[in-house]
Amino acid sequence: MALRVANDGAIPIPAGVDVEDRQASRLAARSWKWLFTALLLALVLRFLDWSTLLELLGSANLLLLALAFLVSVGDRVLMFGKWFPLLRAQVSDFPLGRAARGYFAASVGIIVLPASGGADLIRAVGLGRRSGHVARLAASVVAERILGLAATGVAASVALALAPVAGLEIYGRGLWIVVIAVLSGLALILPVTEWGPRVLERFFARYRHHRLGGPLHRFSVACAAYRTHKPVWYAVWLLSIIEQFLPVVVLWLVALSLGVDVPFLALLVAIPLTMLAVRLPITMAGLGVFEGGLVYLLGQLGTDPTHALAIALGSRVVGFAVLLPGVVWWRELTQGREP
Repeated sequence: MALRVANDGAIPIPAGVDVEDRQASRLAARSWKWLFTALLLALVLRFLDWSTLLELLGSANLLLLALAFLVSVGDRVLMFGKWFPLLRAQVSDFPLGRAARGYFAASVGIIVLPASGGADLIRAVGLGRRSGHVARLAASVVAERILGLAATGVAASVALALAPVAGLEIYGRGLWIVVIAVLSGLALILPVTEWGPRVLERFFARYRHHRLGGPLHRFSVACAAYRTHKPVWYAVWLLSIIEQFLPVVVLWLVALSLGVDVPFLALLVAIPLTMLAVRLPITMAGLGVFEGGLVYLLGQLGTDPTHALAIALGSRVVGFAVLLPGVVWWRELTQGREP
C-alpha cells in the first residue's frame, strides 16, 4: 500500500526513540489485545448451545435482515453526514464526492485494521495528502471522535436511567450517570473553549524541535478553529446523539429476523452500555467486548445467552456487509488513484 502513515503528523513521537523500539512496543500492545480478545471470545463461547445458535442463524428471515441492512446503511450515511460539516469547517471547498468516497473507503479499515483509529488515520492522511491539508483533515476526524464520545455518554446515561424500568439493577447507577455526564460534558465543551486548545498547544510544544513539531502545531491550530464554528460543533453533537440509537433499531430487526423475542426496552438499555464498553481500547475492533457485553446484559434482562450471541453475530454480519462496498474506493484513497 502506497500510503505512509508514519509521517502524517497526527501522532506525537518523542525524539530519540528508536524506530525498532516503537515497532516492538506496538507489536507487544497488539499481542496483548489479541490475547485478551481471544480470552473474552472463549469465555463467551464456552457457555453456548451451538446447535441452537446454528439453527437460529440458519433460519433467519432474509427480508428482515435486508431491512436491518438498510437501516445500517442509513446509520453509516448519517455518520458521514455529521463528519462532513466538521471537514468543511476546516477546508470550506473540499469536494463532497471525494469526501464521501474517502469516508466509505476508510471504513473498510474497521474490518482489516486492529482498531477504528487506524481507519481514521487512513482517512485523514489519504484525503489530506491529496489536498495538502493533512493536519486539518486529522482535526476534523478527531473532532468527530470527540463528539461521538460525548454522544455515547448521553446514550449510556439514558440507558442507565431506564435500566430499573427494564428490570436491571446496577450498583452505583446514580454515581455512574453523574460521572459519565460530567466526562461527556467536558468532552463536548472543552475543545471549543480558549483553555482546551491552549492546553493542546502546550502539550505539543515539547515536540517543537522534533521533525513532527510543525505538523503538530498545524494540527493544534486546526483544532482551535472550531471555537469559531460552535453552531456546527453543537449541531453535529445532536446528530451524533441520534446516530447512537440507530444500532438499537438494527439489532432489534436482527432479533426479529432470528425469531428471538427480546423487548425493545432491553435493547435500549443493553446496546448503549455495550457500545460505551466497546470504546475501551482493550481488544481488537471491540471483538469479545461487544459480544460479551451484549450476552451479559441481555442475559440479566432475561434473554438466553445463545439467543443474545446470535443477535450479536447477526449484527456483525450486517455491519460488515455495509462496510464492504467501500473496497471500490480503497485504492483511490490509499494510493491517490482513480478506482
